[in-house]
Amino acid sequence: MKMKIAPEREKIDYVARKYPYTTLMTWEFYKHKHSFWEMIICIKGSSQHFINELRYDFGASDIIIMKPDSVHDYKISDKDNYAHYDFYSTADDMKKVCDSYASDLYEKLAGNKDALAFSLDPSALRHLEAKLNQLNSLQSNPQFDKLAANVYTTVLHIICGLISENSVSVSIAVPDWLSGLLSLMSRHDMLCGKLSAVVARSGFSHGHLCRLFKKHTGETLIDYFTKLKIDYANVLLRNNELNILDIAGMLGYDSLSYFITLFKRYNNATPKQYRKTLFEA
Repeated sequence: MKMKIAPEREKIDYVARKYPYTTLMTWEFYKHKHSFWEMIICIKGSSQHFINELRYDFGASDIIIMKPDSVHDYKISDKDNYAHYDFYSTADDMKKVCDSYASDLYEKLAGNKDALAFSLDPSALRHLEAKLNQLNSLQSNPQFDKLAANVYTTVLHIICGLISENSVSVSIAVPDWLSGLLSLMSRHDMLCGKLSAVVARSGFSHGHLCRLFKKHTGETLIDYFTKLKIDYANVLLRNNELNILDIAGMLGYDSLSYFITLFKRYNNATPKQYRKTLFEA
């Protein structure tokens, strides 16, 4: 919910980000503005956010998208029971990911006078929070710069996907076949199989589907599906009862060495190294 408040004449300073990608906030912050996009995801508690002379009542599972130069501060209701994540994106990165959904999405989003605010369902919040926790633990360790950058890109895709689903003021044209295909590829049984099984369920020939997918997303079908598999491997590695050979087999990889090569390509770390960072964080 948002409400108009009286404007104030004062000098507002730009504030640089302390961390490159995200910050877990549990305290209030004075009125400020940024030169980059800022997304705020409430994990627990409630607060009132004041953005460009509008008040937003903000609670657990809410998200706010603010464009560069937005003037912002907030007041927390209960400081002992509050947490939100700030997530940052450059304009170039934001536009690139928005363009993968619709060619005019970024322009419409940037052209909105007000911040965009909506609520997440519980499963979307859990998924997003897990990725932000992972990013928060990786970003301060130079050894995992590439891995942190990959997780950052994943989070940005998640958020832009949520924008496309929840924004009333932005028109998104995603073909039904593509929406169905993306949901299909994210299923456990598909992630544990081969790409050929996905193609067989799509209703298109392999070549035609690859061309259509590249046209609408800018990515090759095999690269996108491999990223999903590696992302799922990241989740499975949290289970210490599964060894790396088990995980490779579950994801349909007959060769352990090939799985490790793919994993390192996307994460800049072997599965063993990645698992170690999970339990050190």
